[in-house]
Amino acid sequence: GNSGYDCIIPEGVAKNIITVGAVYATTNYQNPADVVMSHFSSWGPTDDGRIKPDVVADGMDVFSTTASGVDTYGISTGTSMATPNVTGSLMLLQALYSRLHSGNFMRASTLKALAVHSTREAGSAPGPDYSFGWGVLNVERAAQILLQEDNEQTYIKEATLHNGMRDTLLLTPRANTKITVTLSWTDPAAAPLPPSLDPTASMLINDLDIRLEDEHGNLTLPWILNPATPAAPATRGVNSRDNVEKIELDNAGTGVYKLIVSHKKNLASGAQPYGLVVTYSSTDVSGQTLYWIGGSGNWHDGAHWSLQSNGVAANVVPSGVDNVVFDENAFAGADEVWLTAPATCKKFTWINNSAATLSLNNNTL
Repeated sequence: GNSGYDCIIPEGVAKNIITVGAVYATTNYQNPADVVMSHFSSWGPTDDGRIKPDVVADGMDVFSTTASGVDTYGISTGTSMATPNVTGSLMLLQALYSRLHSGNFMRASTLKALAVHSTREAGSAPGPDYSFGWGVLNVERAAQILLQEDNEQTYIKEATLHNGMRDTLLLTPRANTKITVTLSWTDPAAAPLPPSLDPTASMLINDLDIRLEDEHGNLTLPWILNPATPAAPATRGVNSRDNVEKIELDNAGTGVYKLIVSHKKNLASGAQPYGLVVTYSSTDVSGQTLYWIGGSGNWHDGAHWSLQSNGVAANVVPSGVDNVVFDENAFAGADEVWLTAPATCKKFTWINNSAATLSLNNNTL
């Protein structure tokens, strides 16, 4: 329309796909104002009020392959640049997940939940909007979530909700820390509507819901938008339009929170598979995730451990409550990590493709 909203082409409004908008590249993200919308990217909502685009990515002056030859490159601009940017990035996340899960891949809905969960905030107000969607794709953060999955503070859950049932997950957050929850499901197809201008009939078939409930019965509900006022900031409420829902509770209280996945009305075919991503800081967990840095070295040297991939030294040595990760930034070649004494950790992840080795030297790990 004349307002700039409701202008996504029909192929881009399907509920189970990932619709990508284009923004300028952000090389040093500090806050949402750093994300600048392109002049051509189409905005939602869909006719039935769903949030589109789902995410945005760099689509301005992207150096990429061209169709003029088998080895030719050029600079192009468009959502046709932002979309392959996202597609390739999500495939890399699937590859990482597969390496961590015995060759299995995430459901499409779980991958979508992960992408939405890990976005960087964009737009003038917190939460989603109809121009930037859920925000800027953040593949690094998504990969960190995959590596930190422990079913204690980081959950990547695939389950099926059955008619009349609800799934509950108990969370024990540290005071004044953030809880983020994202739910996504591949919704059954709706019956096509007769041709008309901007029909508002809902295309959602199975209406799942998430909510957080504290020990006093106080509820935190997911983000929602109002298609009647598309420029208005997101609020919180019961979502009956989208098959993606996201809760962000910035300052959790103490005690036990119940995360509840439920549904309205009857579910088509009696059940609905879904993907759920949860990240928070739990009072029940004292450990942390440590990444190996700096090539060859002694396991017991704290200068070789960092709190982030390729980060600065944390000067701590893993204990039995910590997760350890050897990723693509750990080594430059045929490096060696050696033990000079027995060592412990809670979870060991080695996903480096170099010729590096781990030498126990008759010690236990």
